[in-house]
Amino acid sequence: MFDGGYDFSNLLKTSDATTRGDNSGLSTKDDMSPTFFRCLLTEDERQQRIALDHILQLLEESFYFDNCELVRTHLPRIVMLSTECPVALLRNAFSDFLVKFRPDLDANNIVIPQQAASPSTFFSGPDLFVPVDTSDPTVKSIFLSSFLTTGRVSHLTRILAWHPTYYSNSNQTWQYIMNGNGPLLTPLRIYVAILAASSWNSSYVVQHLETEFLLHQGDPSWLQGIQNAPQKIQNLMEINALLAHQPWLINENHIEKLVKGEDPWTISELVHLFTIVAAARGLASFASSMGIVPEIDQQYIQSTSPQPDQESTATGSTGSTEEMFDLSKLVEQLREDHSFSEDREMSEKEKFAHFSAAETAESNSVTDDQTFVFVFSLRFVLVQLLIFLESVINS
Repeated sequence: MFDGGYDFSNLLKTSDATTRGDNSGLSTKDDMSPTFFRCLLTEDERQQRIALDHILQLLEESFYFDNCELVRTHLPRIVMLSTECPVALLRNAFSDFLVKFRPDLDANNIVIPQQAASPSTFFSGPDLFVPVDTSDPTVKSIFLSSFLTTGRVSHLTRILAWHPTYYSNSNQTWQYIMNGNGPLLTPLRIYVAILAASSWNSSYVVQHLETEFLLHQGDPSWLQGIQNAPQKIQNLMEINALLAHQPWLINENHIEKLVKGEDPWTISELVHLFTIVAAARGLASFASSMGIVPEIDQQYIQSTSPQPDQESTATGSTGSTEEMFDLSKLVEQLREDHSFSEDREMSEKEKFAHFSAAETAESNSVTDDQTFVFVFSLRFVLVQLLIFLESVINS
């Protein structure tokens, strides 16, 4: 992701208890690595070295005092730092740690995660990506800034490093939208961005935004499902889904519903909100189109958005994929839903009535579900795919 804007400059304020994280009971879904390693995010080399020694000591003690729980919790991020950290001191230190304690890891049946060979599934080869230890001063500055503000050099950043000027301008725009003056609080801005990226099923962007949301003291329960967010935010689901897939259906009534009634949005809030949606979907589109692979630690963090339930919610069952997506049944249903007719052309009046019915049905399907737009996105994409298949078969 672009530099998230959260500030880790107040370093070494974490007590030993917090630094240890009391993480032995945490699952990977509740990973606290961003907090555990934040004391490393400083330009002060002396403070950084002190923080590094402190963390390495805690990790080494974990082999003897807490059944390696601290190491288990943070191992994916240790691997990430050992290979993709732009600060040589930290990269070498964590690489040496993995080598030194490899026998202990093996003895405790702890498998070291394997880093992806390339930041993108579409491109391969070390020469295609700027190395994190680059000597190019412009790119080196970008990588260091990204690390000091987000704790990582994301794969998105590494790909955009191909074009430093574009990255710089895009990052400044993102920073202004997410952290500049505006009517929305920062956690709410990030949550809106999560909703926008979710509607295009961009798990890479969503995971990064979820981490940023929690680091800004966002309510963790909101990430368990839109039903846990305030009703004011839930009211955005319909227009969020329409903006993602059918913006031509939006009319003054959708805006009126948001600015009137209980706990309404102001016009300035909606303008800011729609700007965030557009920016987040731009990121989601880029991440998907470039085939960006999650960083190693992100691969081990289960997204707390309600993705596991999307298929059962969308289909009303928990059966197999084949059972849920029977092509022949879906095609038949599609024919019925869209009133396919091979015998005659629909009259203008019938076309208008059919379009109006479809518009109403789409609108109701979003508001009734009151859930994350994964369901809506899956249904929309599937219908469009089936329409395409029908046209190919009949041609």
